[in-house]
Amino acid sequence: MKMMSTVVSIKLVGAIFIVLQFAILLSNYSGAVAAAKNVSSVSGGCKENERHALLELKESMVLYNTSLLPTWDSKIDGCCAWEGITCSNQTDKINASLINLQHLKYLNLSFNQMSNNNFPELFGSLRNLRFLDLHASFDGGRIPNNLARLLHLQYLDISSSVQSLINLKISFVLQYLDLSSNDLEGTIPHLGNLSHLQYLDLSGNDLVGTIPHQLGSLSNLQELHLGSNQGLKVHDNNNHAGGEWLSNLTLLTHLDLSWVQNLDSSHVWLQMTGNLKKLEELKLSRSINEDISTILLKLSGCARNSLQDLSLTSNKINGKFPDLSIFPSLIEISLSNNLLSGKVPDGERFLPTKLESLRFGYNSLEGEIPKSFGKLCSLRSLDLSSNKLSEYISVILQNLSVGRAKYSLQDLNLDRNQIICTIPDMSPLSALENLVLSKNQLYVRKDNAKFFIPRSKFPNYLIQTHSKEFKILGNYLKVFEFPHSITFS
Repeated sequence: MKMMSTVVSIKLVGAIFIVLQFAILLSNYSGAVAAAKNVSSVSGGCKENERHALLELKESMVLYNTSLLPTWDSKIDGCCAWEGITCSNQTDKINASLINLQHLKYLNLSFNQMSNNNFPELFGSLRNLRFLDLHASFDGGRIPNNLARLLHLQYLDISSSVQSLINLKISFVLQYLDLSSNDLEGTIPHLGNLSHLQYLDLSGNDLVGTIPHQLGSLSNLQELHLGSNQGLKVHDNNNHAGGEWLSNLTLLTHLDLSWVQNLDSSHVWLQMTGNLKKLEELKLSRSINEDISTILLKLSGCARNSLQDLSLTSNKINGKFPDLSIFPSLIEISLSNNLLSGKVPDGERFLPTKLESLRFGYNSLEGEIPKSFGKLCSLRSLDLSSNKLSEYISVILQNLSVGRAKYSLQDLNLDRNQIICTIPDMSPLSALENLVLSKNQLYVRKDNAKFFIPRSKFPNYLIQTHSKEFKILGNYLKVFEFPHSITFS
């Protein structure tokens, strides 16, 4: 037996894209050649039942523009010449069993406008369907009843499509489920029987109540996204533990609990999270209010060696600039919009060597950016905007160019500090693309004035730099004013 895949690609105008993929079992290669010869005489390249199946698919959709797909016409013979249809160049046909769609494995109907009453009835026979994308495909309403018949479905995306979880009866072998951004209300539904599930996204809804312990039954789960559900909480008012079920999710790599309530009042939640030995990304924005050193200590269990991306933005976290070296694999960290204070410590021991992005904007950090940042080999983005840094810009740029960072740093945001700066020479930072110095204390030195008056142009080192964006808006310019012909917007 030889497996041969015949792919039919249907690309429809108006943000509709469907790919129908069929696996056809053929007894031998010569049989396939014979089949191709027999079909080649069929007018238009596909059989009558194939045409009817595609016409039924077209009629079942409620489109924004009813003039779409004019070539999909019952008066036109065949269908291989229809707009967006690609038939197999071996058999010159779609599939003799298309009317039943028995071999269909992949179907993308995202960005359509369908009602669940008009959801094609023929989809109920998609017995072998593995992949179904219905993102932004329904004008509100419930999940289609027909989904319960798709017993082999492994991937299902119904994000931005429905407003109710009624009829959520899906395949037990499902591995990927995206129900995000649906304005779903009520508690998290029972999903504990989906033992094969690896990806679950319920973010961006209006779910409420305690996160159910039955999620701990999803032992194969690798990504769990529950963020932006402002009514969710980790425990009820009588039980301040919560989170014990996390210990069962030993394969978890991504966890988003942003906006989840009372995380900081749970005795064990952060410790359970910190013991996830494969955890790579953790998002806890708008959910926790503790001292930063306490938070990092609780997270420094088994996850300390795997954690790569940590987001703690928009909380009320206080304390000094933390020792981040306890997470040696950390690549990105964001602590923007918190209550951190004090000076940024010098010393390479405070920073993980793999760090690429550090965002600590909107805090109250003081002093300068030490040379240890310049020695980071992979640093590409540094955001310390809206702090109280008060060093000269020349010193800051010099510190950032003492090591390998001068070859990697692309984005530097020092907006809204107390930095004293002339127009800086950025040439040592050869990779720098964006520098933001808005709302600082910018002035032009007299010995640099010749670059602006009367020649009215940037200094040569600014002209020669590779920077794409240089913002100094909102500064008080001392000594000289720039000519009107020069703008910095």
